[in-house]
Order: sequence, then structure tokens, then C-alpha cells
Amino acid sequence: MQVVHQHFYPSPPEAQPGGKVGAERAQSATAAQRELLTLMKPLNKAARIKVLDFMRREFDTPMVIELKPDQVYRVRRYVETINSRRRERA
Repeated sequence: MQVVHQHFYPSPPEAQPGGKVGAERAQSATAAQRELLTLMKPLNKAARIKVLDFMRREFDTPMVIELKPDQVYRVRRYVETINSRRRERA
């Protein structure tokens, strides 16, 4: 007796306009998001954690790229406040 195995694979997800696939579509950062990331880069670990906690608490995400323009503005002001307080202590 011969046993035949058949494998069924789902069809690939349909491509979105622009050639990207569904939710995996890469989102490029806006200029404001890139500026925010640049402001965050010199922060020490504790300060960066404070910023990420703020983003999670206020916007339910720790990802800058997921922030809307008004949210980017709020986080930017938060980071600028942290930076100004660091300079005052120094």
C-alpha cells in the first residue's frame, strides 16, 4: 500500500497599493518623529525609561513611529523638559 501526503498551504496575503503586504507594511518615520528620536538619543537609561513610560501611559505605545503628530508634539515637549532640567542641574 502506498501512502500519499498532501500539503495545503494558505494563499499569500494580497498586496496593498504600493506593493506592501497587509499589517507588515513598513511605515517610514515622519520628520517630526525622526527629530524626536534624535532628541531622545542622548538621554540616559533612566530618563529614556521615563519617556517610554509616559508614551505607554498616555498613548498606549512605546513606539515613536506609532505616534500621531499631536502626540509627537507632547512627547517632544516632555523630552525637552527633561533635557532642560538636566542642564539646570549641571
